[in-house]
Formats: sequence, C-alpha cells, structure tokens
Amino acid sequence: MKLIGKIALIGILGAGGAILAAPGDDPASDSRVATLQLQMRTDYQGLLRLQALARKDKDVIKLNCVNDKVVQAAAEMNIADGTSKDFDGQRDQLGRDGSIKSLQSSSDTVRKLKEAASQCLDSKLILSESSNSFSNGGVGPIDPDPYQPTDIEPPVYASPPGT
Repeated sequence: MKLIGKIALIGILGAGGAILAAPGDDPASDSRVATLQLQMRTDYQGLLRLQALARKDKDVIKLNCVNDKVVQAAAEMNIADGTSKDFDGQRDQLGRDGSIKSLQSSSDTVRKLKEAASQCLDSKLILSESSNSFSNGGVGPIDPDPYQPTDIEPPVYASPPGT
C-alpha cells in the first residue's frame, strides 16, 4: 500500500513538473485572442441591434434578411468559442497560431455579416430591387421564336399586360 502511495506521489509530482516545464503562454497572443473575441461580441451585438430595428420597422423582408445574418453569425460565434477553448489547451506555438488564424477568420466573417445586415436595412436598395423586379407589368420572358411552341403554360390567373 505504501508503494502504491509513493508511486502515485511521484506520478503527480512528475506531471506537475512537466506542466511547469512546458513553454509559457505568450501574453501577446493572449491579448490578440481577447481583442478578437471582444470585436466579435461587439459586431454580434450590433447585429442584434439591427435585428431590433428591423423588428421595429415591421418589415418582414428586412427582418428575414437580418435574421439570416444573425443565424450565420451565431454559428460562427459557436465555432469561435470552440477555437478559443482549443487555444487555451494548446501548448505549442504552432497550434496557438493556427487557433489565432481561425479566430481572425471568424471575426472577419462576423464583421462582414454585420455589414451585410446593415445593407438589408437600407430601404433605397430594397425599393430599387423590388421595383425592378415588377416593372415589366407581369409579362413573361421574351420568346426568341414566337412560332415555335414552348413548354411553359401561360398562368391561369394572370392579369392582362399593361394593366
């Protein structure tokens, strides 16, 4: 029994020495990770503010557009959280650098999603797109040869052209 206790004590001390002998954390990379996480949280909070604005406007199209960006950003934030946990567990510099690059990529993606969501709320952009899509009065595509039959049936409940 004493032998098992001594072996366990030596094992614990050996593991502690190995942890202490491992290369220390780089404070510059730790601050870089903290900066990236703060930037992602700030951009995500901005996305949530844009979502609240779209809800306030009660415009379903704008809200759907912003909600799409929020869902994508939430998934990216989940990936970044896993990467930051991996970063904390990394001891070698190569693994830490890979985690930082992954966090940088996630941060850039969240920022781009925030910019795209702000474009969703730009009413001039949405009005110009919607007015162009209905400006032809409901007339179908131009047929290159009007004497050849087509496979497309005319709509049953279509209003006549020009109304």
